[in-house]
Amino acid sequence: MIKYNSIFCTEEIIMFKKLNDNKLFEEIYILIVFAIALIGWYFKSQYGYTAIALISFITILLFNDIKYMVPCGFGMLFSIGTGFTTDQPYGPLVCSVIFYVCSVIVYIIRNGVHISNLKSYKGLLALSILSFIPLIYHNTIKESIASGALDSTGTTLYILYTGYLCYTFAYFIFAIVFKKNTLNMVLKTIGYMSLLLSLECILFVLTNGFEKGYRVGWGHCNEAGILILFGLPFLITGFLKAERRRDLIIPSIELLIVLAGIICSTSRGTYLFGAIECAALFIVLLIKSKFRKTIIISSLIVLAIGLVGIQIKYGIPNVIEKGISIVFVRGFTMADRFRLYKEAMIVWNENWLTRIFGAGIVAELTKEGFEDMNTFIMFHSTFFQCLATTGIVGLLALGYHFYERYSQLKFIDKKIILFIIISFVTVDLYGMIDNTYGMYYFMVPVVLLMAAIDCASPKKGKGCKNETN
Repeated sequence: MIKYNSIFCTEEIIMFKKLNDNKLFEEIYILIVFAIALIGWYFKSQYGYTAIALISFITILLFNDIKYMVPCGFGMLFSIGTGFTTDQPYGPLVCSVIFYVCSVIVYIIRNGVHISNLKSYKGLLALSILSFIPLIYHNTIKESIASGALDSTGTTLYILYTGYLCYTFAYFIFAIVFKKNTLNMVLKTIGYMSLLLSLECILFVLTNGFEKGYRVGWGHCNEAGILILFGLPFLITGFLKAERRRDLIIPSIELLIVLAGIICSTSRGTYLFGAIECAALFIVLLIKSKFRKTIIISSLIVLAIGLVGIQIKYGIPNVIEKGISIVFVRGFTMADRFRLYKEAMIVWNENWLTRIFGAGIVAELTKEGFEDMNTFIMFHSTFFQCLATTGIVGLLALGYHFYERYSQLKFIDKKIILFIIISFVTVDLYGMIDNTYGMYYFMVPVVLLMAAIDCASPKKGKGCKNETN
């Protein structure tokens, strides 16, 4: 039971408790936060994440429940529409982060922590430690500054070595404060995240037209595509909750928006793994839904209307030709990826130390594609990125992390476990040909979901009960 250690009278406490237990209120809350995030993102305004940070602080005071911090954290991140290299003052961003951190601190002071929730930290902790070891023998930053390849500002690249440490710390903090009702909120938030990012991609395309490799402020379009696929399975669960045919309307509209977002991402990887994920989800719906015939007929009607509309407006052959020219401008090969993978093997094989412990996150610098600006190489593959940066030992640590992440799923409610597996497997396979692990936009949702799952699994003594309504 959630404790209400507040300054309010009994009647107000009862009112807040009823709201806190209301599943519809959770969804309305997420939608309000994400609406603010979308508006802030679209107008490239700092007021978006500032307002969300203030909301997080107020809701902690009113409801004394950490679950409301989850959509606020996502909303703050994805409301950044100008990127991180900007002339805008950093004051509002710093104040927003302070508000958010203070909200967590206030909650911890009022409720304490639950160390027994920590179950899946060993792999992440090992990766955190391994990230720093290469600095002893392969300090690319120091050598590049000494040779003049980097100026003194290159020292900021050292921050990158703290990446896994920050993700591990985030997992620790949220795992020890999450409650049994948090998993439900996390799953809903990640589901609506796919809707939010789809709308960002759609709005960008409507405003700027189709572009290959565009940026959405906080990240790259293909990074948005990865996260859309990560959240899609949790949005689909609305089809299974439908008791009447009319209950399928809202999930159908959400699905159409996400499918449009996938198309607008202009990402080849998102198209490929999106098709695989959608096929898997469609099969699950046909097996588990009460309205199989309705779903099949509706899908065929939507597909037919879409094709007719495209043919009338643009002509299907023209759209296919244009899509190929924009999205597959470099051809249907993996030549660029294979070149990166070959480079990763060269970096890894430099000497016995790099083979064991890797060459570090800043393993090698390049100017290619960055307007004569030196930057570090990302190898666009979880396997090759881990091998080059943390070596064989890092691959073992990553493997153990995957084992921890998947093994905890056996404790999750059977109604939702299949959707979590589809989500995890899709993005993990996608990560074999693109940047996922180690990237902040991907790691934040992953560690929050891990923390919520760990809280929902049994533990010695008093444990958190499963809740995935």
